[in-house]
Amino acid sequence: MMDKEKVKNWLNSWENKLLILLMLFTITLRLYYFFKLGNQPIWWDEGDYLAISKVWALNMQKPEWWAHFTGMRPLLLPIIWFLFMKLHLGELTMRFFTLLVPSILTVYLVYAVGRDMYNKKIGLISGLLMSIYWVHLFYTYRLLTDIPALFLGMLTIYFFYSRYIKKREKFGLYLAVLFGVLAFAARFPHA
Repeated sequence: MMDKEKVKNWLNSWENKLLILLMLFTITLRLYYFFKLGNQPIWWDEGDYLAISKVWALNMQKPEWWAHFTGMRPLLLPIIWFLFMKLHLGELTMRFFTLLVPSILTVYLVYAVGRDMYNKKIGLISGLLMSIYWVHLFYTYRLLTDIPALFLGMLTIYFFYSRYIKKREKFGLYLAVLFGVLAFAARFPHA
């Protein structure tokens, strides 16, 4: 159980109140567009990733294009989306858990890294800029690798800097390596 005094002290800081407002703004903005754009038709690249997942999920015969697409596409997200398909969860559920939630958490991670590298003001400014950055918003609603890879990359930076470098916690390095590998497996340029 959380200590009520700790929570009161935490809420006394205007910077922490701004963090709550930032996260509420981020969630509201993303949910608005999620419900507005969530069931849009898929793009060509989205179809490439989903086709890989569908072949696995439905035990289909591998088509002629299989080696080409699986050889040039990172496979982490098709594997995750395969699990969604196997569980008969729809495309909207995939978008929610693999795009919307990581997009929101990325804004917090940008804040946390800015806070730990500089101070809370820089963290808040960075988080606000990330929350309204149009490219980040645009890709939050596309079944592509951009948002999950960015989220995993930010986890890598957070654990490496905030936990391993700043707090000298050994597990920070291990988690940074793990999330770095996952970021690469989600999107090759994150190497």
